[in-house]
Amino acid sequence: MKLTYSDKLTEGKLNLINFACADIDQLKHLPELFKILWVQKGSFHIKVDGRSVHLSEQQVIFLTPHQVIEAFDSSEHVVVFTFNRAFYCVRDHDAEVSCSGYLFYGSADVTIAEVTEEDAKSLDMIYQMFVEEFGNKDQIQGEMLQMLLKRLIIIGTRIARRR
Repeated sequence: MKLTYSDKLTEGKLNLINFACADIDQLKHLPELFKILWVQKGSFHIKVDGRSVHLSEQQVIFLTPHQVIEAFDSSEHVVVFTFNRAFYCVRDHDAEVSCSGYLFYGSADVTIAEVTEEDAKSLDMIYQMFVEEFGNKDQIQGEMLQMLLKRLIIIGTRIARRR
């Protein structure tokens, strides 16, 4: 499943991809997008900037548009949120939860966070809200999707700070 939102006026883009229903190779063809990958079950192997990264069940990785990724094998339970700077970062956000904040540029290494059972419930709830909102095609859909993305980034920041 791939759900897509785009705003022609701002050129903002947001995608939600569930690889249970989509080809994992799509991941390689999402340049210039921030990426949040959540391995719900199983494991996932990718290469980030030429370095092999193994993600286990209930881990989340946060990637910038500048990082080159190649997908390897994976379980069918990987969810990916992608967005561009025009969708989320054009506004002034708190430094910690902006596109240049902790999750994406807070470390020299890629940020990988361990998801607890309670975190998984929160992430799944947000995932379900995203799916629902992608079904609403009205004038305020973009605002709601931005709010949900900000909530996802805040929760991701809290999870990542615990590591």
